[in-house]
Amino acid sequence: IRDRTKTLLNYFDVKRDASVRSGLEITSPIMHYDMENLTLLKSLCELLKENKFYTDTSCGGHIHIGSNYFTTKEDYLMLLYLYNNCEEILYYITDRENTKKRPSFDRYATKSKEAYIGAIDEGLFKKENFNKEITSIFNEINPDRYRGLNFKNIDSLTKQTIEFRMPNGEREFSELLANIKLFAKLIEMSHKLVDMPKTDITKLKAQKLCYIKNDEEKLNCFLEILFSNQKDREIYINRYKKNKELTEKERTKFASFLANELFTTEEIVVDYD
Repeated sequence: IRDRTKTLLNYFDVKRDASVRSGLEITSPIMHYDMENLTLLKSLCELLKENKFYTDTSCGGHIHIGSNYFTTKEDYLMLLYLYNNCEEILYYITDRENTKKRPSFDRYATKSKEAYIGAIDEGLFKKENFNKEITSIFNEINPDRYRGLNFKNIDSLTKQTIEFRMPNGEREFSELLANIKLFAKLIEMSHKLVDMPKTDITKLKAQKLCYIKNDEEKLNCFLEILFSNQKDREIYINRYKKNKELTEKERTKFASFLANELFTTEEIVVDYD
């Protein structure tokens, strides 16, 4: 195990992180979606489990996708269109089944839909403003990196990435791989949709997305845009159902607790003159 650990740590950076309680942050190098790199990532996950490492409610699982896949500003706008229509859904489907979002997400991976709606009202997305670099527009909307969807690295000298910060920390390879697939497909389809003909069935589904009110219908439409195979969609459908149900139970439990604390069950008698 010692030799194997030493070999793996030649690839991965391990360091302390202030946001993780009594733990470590592990950062991968730039990896490609191929057998060699996936095997390396799987080996790391197995090593962590063998040595009794675990994730707790302070751990986040940040995933970076190369921004150089995007070639136009329209690619970024399409990503924003898909993301903002499905932000609530994404916060449910990026964690394993039967788990709640970590409490610190609201500090380190906040939702940003409302900020983008505000930016529209302020005129930041008007065509005349697109003479600016896309990064300057994003910087006005999101002044720091602590967003579920983070664009701070897209023109970095050391890495050009779009970062997804909403997932909880994860040591199970299959769960981690599901998130990598999800975000990679989201980036891929954001790029491809821009140049698709208006009559393409996938583009028509994307256009329909903003008009769907029912959450489960919207989830299915979103996943059909990203994945052609129903089997690929199932893991996210199951995550959504279980995680939303768990979250709503917790909200109901809290509301019931407050009701019991604040109100009595004794009959209140009111005398009228």
